Amino acid sequence: MKMYFLYSIATVLLVALVWMGCGETLDPVGPAQSLNVSASKKPAIDVARGADPELEVVVFVHYPAPASQGLGGPSFTDEAKHFKVFRNGYRWLDTDLPVEFNIDASGSGVPGAEIEAAKSLATWNAVPNTEIIFDETLESVSSPIDIESKLIWDEENTISWGDLTSLFPRAISVNRVVFNTFNWIIVESDIVLNNAEDFTWGIGSSTDYDIQNIITHELGHSLFLDDLYGRSSSELTMYGYSDIGEDKKQSLGLGDKLGAQKLYGN
Repeated sequence: MKMYFLYSIATVLLVALVWMGCGETLDPVGPAQSLNVSASKKPAIDVARGADPELEVVVFVHYPAPASQGLGGPSFTDEAKHFKVFRNGYRWLDTDLPVEFNIDASGSGVPGAEIEAAKSLATWNAVPNTEIIFDETLESVSSPIDIESKLIWDEENTISWGDLTSLFPRAISVNRVVFNTFNWIIVESDIVLNNAEDFTWGIGSSTDYDIQNIITHELGHSLFLDDLYGRSSSELTMYGYSDIGEDKKQSLGLGDKLGAQKLYGN
């Protein structure tokens, strides 16, 4: 399952502070939910770059499919036309396209992880009748990216691996997107894939989470596409659950393409 958390960047320094301070109980198997942190529950700490009341953050959290999702039922295809935009009208600025990502694959434990990530970028760029959204040349960083520090707006988009246990137990991955509520512009996206003990990564492996499969899904959130939870959307890339050994999200379904065209069509 995937949940998303919405809060103001002006009051966030560390992810841990937000979730410890929220005091909210979220249904672990329900549909995606928005967590609006009231002023009384916000930590009184500004981000390192200084408070900016126009910036907000959403964290999309991707969870494994619950056991009930594997039960029998009607068969569906990736020809479903479903898509959902997280907030209508929000997108990357034209002058920021193609969006560049830095990658730290040192925590993946998989040789060639950067190549798989580049394939995910190319998948979204291949959507017909859209702008070139992502720069497919990933810039590798030599030092590990600290997960908690990525909650600070630094104007760098990143893909990395890290232990999410203390922040999002059981999560496969997260994508933290920063956006400007004044001009409706997305300004940053940071993807972290969980490398805790129970999460292993691979390429075309039936016993690991597939790198390209999960990153392709997370990049949909970088565009500001939201998760889909209806069973008829289960073959689409933006379906809100994933499994070990799954690879169907590597290629986009019709609804995924329609969503990209709505946001970045030319």
